Amino acid sequence: MKKSLIKKLCLLAAVGAVFSGSGPAADAQETVGASSINMGDLVSVDSLAGSEMPDSDRVPASLLQLSSQFSSVLWIELESGVLHLLHRQGNDHTWRPVLSRPVSIGKAGSGKQLEGDNKTPIGIYSVYEFIGDEKLIDFYGVGAFPLSYPNAWDRLLRRTGSGIWLHGLPKSVVNRPRLDSEGCVVIDNKTLEWMKRHIEPEHTRVVLGRKMRWASAAKNQLLRTSLNQRFKDWLRVWSALDTDAYLNFYHPDFTNGKKDFAQWARYKRAVNRSKQWAKVSAQDVNFFMYPGESELLAMEYRQSYSSNNFRHTGYKVLFWRRGANDEWQIIYEGSGRL
Repeated sequence: MKKSLIKKLCLLAAVGAVFSGSGPAADAQETVGASSINMGDLVSVDSLAGSEMPDSDRVPASLLQLSSQFSSVLWIELESGVLHLLHRQGNDHTWRPVLSRPVSIGKAGSGKQLEGDNKTPIGIYSVYEFIGDEKLIDFYGVGAFPLSYPNAWDRLLRRTGSGIWLHGLPKSVVNRPRLDSEGCVVIDNKTLEWMKRHIEPEHTRVVLGRKMRWASAAKNQLLRTSLNQRFKDWLRVWSALDTDAYLNFYHPDFTNGKKDFAQWARYKRAVNRSKQWAKVSAQDVNFFMYPGESELLAMEYRQSYSSNNFRHTGYKVLFWRRGANDEWQIIYEGSGRL
């Protein structure tokens, strides 16, 4: 990130910031499960109340499948104001919290829609860099992880705003109420310093949701198997240039941000008519149940496409929603990552 942009974001965020004390209006809106940041020692998840503790056979319901490149996930419960650092257990799809800490979120709560609404987003985001203390004003404490808000789903829903970060406290601040930021997630500096060793930019996902739900490992496995088969079937008919079967995988409300379903169908028929053969494959496939939405699945993967007249390899993002006959259908498709 360019220094001029960092400076601009710092100055914007600093205007009107409340460094201590509680905002009465905000506290009146959300008081259930309120927490506050403090400068105490790091704590294990067992010593923090407010979260639904899993049995040994239960896993985070939203983390259906993450490829081996991911070893950690940040799951932030906005309802209670608690951040969980989750680590993968072995090589399977089991994730366990290894650290939990209270955080501050937006003064107006969660569910960001508009720039300046003082709300923290609900969604799944990436972190691509860490900005150190030496590049920031004291407002950000010892550093910051910028989050990839707005992501593709936010943009599709025309949500606005930017500069949503996970950052530290000003060094002179001892505590801070749960509802107190401009929309960022704020955590104590000691925890942020510790987490730097466990967050790998580009290989960590951040889930912002009201409450982390747990499901049986067997239930997640069944859904994961079904989704992978659905995805493989889509790749198969695409590779076979079977356009009718291919389009059956798309939701009637599909868009890629520019084309609706009818326009997409015409475009894909024209493309496939120019092909003699095609081969489409996928690697590093990740599935997430999307927080704050009903029956919405977020997927990202690395796609390799080759045909008689075109070759391309790159990252893709798909969002799937249940449609006709209770089948998962693609409602959004685009390039890039979450």
